[in-house]
Amino acid sequence: MSESVAGELAAQLRLQNWMSAAFPIGAYSYSHGIEAAIQAGWINDADAVSDWISDIAEHGSIRNDSIFISLAHAAVLADRACDLVGINDLALALSSGAERRRETVELGRSFRRACSAWPLPKADDDNCIDTSTTDDDWALPVVVGALTAAHRLPLRSVIAMAAQSSMNNLAWIATRLVPLGQLSTLGMLCRFESLSAGCAERSLHATLDDLGSCSVLIDIASLRHERQHSRVCLT
Repeated sequence: MSESVAGELAAQLRLQNWMSAAFPIGAYSYSHGIEAAIQAGWINDADAVSDWISDIAEHGSIRNDSIFISLAHAAVLADRACDLVGINDLALALSSGAERRRETVELGRSFRRACSAWPLPKADDDNCIDTSTTDDDWALPVVVGALTAAHRLPLRSVIAMAAQSSMNNLAWIATRLVPLGQLSTLGMLCRFESLSAGCAERSLHATLDDLGSCSVLIDIASLRHERQHSRVCLT
């Protein structure tokens, strides 16, 4: 096996670990407001779940998160670690409510803690987010972009797999809460593959000017969850 092929394979295997359900970032505890939407009757079957999650990817927070991953990744590769603070501040400011901010910060903290099992390359010790402490508030997409860049993981694959991971987690949450059958959920995961690839292509060379969303009902669901009396998920 050539050195370049071995390097590509090693990067893909690492990325697969980081974006898999086995990675301990607690994603199954965060419904992104889907639990409130189900309780309100806005989501009641597989088609509605698929449309809801697709809207998050194409018009909502997953779209913006993909751009933040790209921006953070570029900042680290260009030795502009100082830019990460501004990117992170904007990512937190765009959270549409207290629970969504809590979600991205807690998932970001868990992702940083889990990544500490993989030591940073020496050259990047001073040019990335510190994984030895998780006290600071860093948004999940900024953490993902910065750490994958430090480990030289390919950006297109990072964005696509991060978007896929987010969508798949939401789908499995809906499977339990609607509830849905396993086969219909797997059908959704199949459709999400092309959406994940689309997120990567749109975000690969995105700038701050490309940020924005138009997912009002999704944001309202997240806000309603903050006052929901009985709930299974944290958000």
